[in-house]
Amino acid sequence: MRWTQKNIQQNKTDAQGDDIDKKIEDFKYELDSINSWIVSADNKVSIYCGMYSVVIAVIAFIADHVMSAIVISPGIVNKTFYCLFIGSVIISIVGFLVSIFFYTCAIKPNLIGNKGKGNNKELSLFYKDIAELDSPREFINIVSMANRKTYLDSLASEIYYNSKVCTEKMMKFQIAVTASAVTIFFSIASCIAYYFAHVGI
Repeated sequence: MRWTQKNIQQNKTDAQGDDIDKKIEDFKYELDSINSWIVSADNKVSIYCGMYSVVIAVIAFIADHVMSAIVISPGIVNKTFYCLFIGSVIISIVGFLVSIFFYTCAIKPNLIGNKGKGNNKELSLFYKDIAELDSPREFINIVSMANRKTYLDSLASEIYYNSKVCTEKMMKFQIAVTASAVTIFFSIASCIAYYFAHVGI
C-alpha cells in the first residue's frame, strides 16, 4: 500500500512538472510575441515620424514660395480669413508640438521593473533588474537557486511588464498620429486662409 501511495504521489509530481514545463514553453512563445509587437511599434513610430517630417517640410517649402509670391496691399486684408489664418497657425503649432512630444514618448524606452524590491534577490528576466545586481556572481547564484516554478513566475512577470510597455507605446503612437493629421490639415488650411485674406475670393 505504501508503495502504491508513493507511486501515486510521484505520478502527481511528474504531472505537475510536465504542466509547468508546458506553461514555460507557452509563456516563452507569448513573451516572444509581445517583444515582436514592441519592435513593430517602434518601427511604425520611426516610419511615421520620418514621413511626417517630410510632409511638414514639403508644406513649409510650398507655403514659403506661395506666400512670398503674393503681393500684399497695405490696409486691404480680409479680416475673416486673416483670423482663420491666425487660428490655423496656432492650432498647427500646438498640434506639431503635441505630435513631437508623443512620438518621442513612444520611442523612449519605458523602464518598468520590479519596483520596490531594492536589491533584487529573486530571479528576474528584466534587464534593468539584472543590471542592478552587484556582480555577475550574484546573478549566477540567483539563477542556480531558482526552480522551474520561479522561472515560470519570472516569465509571467516579464509578459505583464512588456505588455504594459507595448500598450503604452501604441497609445502614445495613436495620439501622435492624430496630432500629426491635425497639424497637416491646419497647416494647409492656414496657407489657404492666408491666400484669401490678401488676394480675396
